[in-house]
Amino acid sequence: LIETDLDKALAMKENFTENKKIKVVNTFVTPNSLDKVLMDFLLPPNFDFLNIDVDSFEYEIWKTLKGYEPNLVCVEINQFEMDFSIVKYDPSYSLEGREGYGGATVGLMNKLAEEKGYDFLCLDVSNAFYIRRDFVNGGDYAKS
Repeated sequence: LIETDLDKALAMKENFTENKKIKVVNTFVTPNSLDKVLMDFLLPPNFDFLNIDVDSFEYEIWKTLKGYEPNLVCVEINQFEMDFSIVKYDPSYSLEGREGYGGATVGLMNKLAEEKGYDFLCLDVSNAFYIRRDFVNGGDYAKS
């Protein structure tokens, strides 16, 4: 688990003390750092589940992820914006004054997923779920 807020990360560590399979790291993920953070966890390239929810640059973070192809990916999207544009990455970005902002549209995220070899599964309010095309039965599964 990756959490930028120190107090939340410490609480998560406390909650999962008994489970040695769960690791918590307190760090800030940027579009160019997720591969390194995951490498530090010694994860296999096709680990089971990745959730990207940073309230801003999910598109850029997933786009720049190169060394990993999780079987299932959940990405926060912006359900309030109807266009297909993305916000250009700015390392000084702050959520202050940006009430309701949540990143790329589901349409744009679907396009990125397709490019990366994933199929859209479902949408849950502001989270889109994608499955790696070759994960289930070699890619032979029913799409609805």
